Amino acid sequence: GFGENNGQRRADPDSILRGDISIDMGGSVTLNAGAVQQEVRVPGAGDDNQVEYNQAQIGHGGAFARHSFDGAIQVKAGGDIAVNAGAAYRDWAKIGHGGYESGIEPNDLSSTTMDGDILVQSGGTLSLTGGVGT
Repeated sequence: GFGENNGQRRADPDSILRGDISIDMGGSVTLNAGAVQQEVRVPGAGDDNQVEYNQAQIGHGGAFARHSFDGAIQVKAGGDIAVNAGAAYRDWAKIGHGGYESGIEPNDLSSTTMDGDILVQSGGTLSLTGGVGT
């Protein structure tokens, strides 16, 4: 749940994104993020650069998600599993909950719960490919 506060959306501190996620394919599973080909830094733009945060994620949350997260994640494929992020700064590939500065209070692990088992089974290769920065 979000509430309005002077025009800004703020997370309800009791808010939890929950639910199991299940992908079960006889063939391959491929998840591709945006197609930014290089990092472009705009002077003075800080973290608001458009080319950042092209994440590819199977799980609840993402960059700046102000919640706790709960739910099992299951990814099964008879073939390959590929999770491919963009090619720029802060572009990550992930199977799991959360993300960059996510949680009720960013960088305070005691304020946020990330719960749930993760099972990944591939009949081929498993690859998670991120961008050029952290």
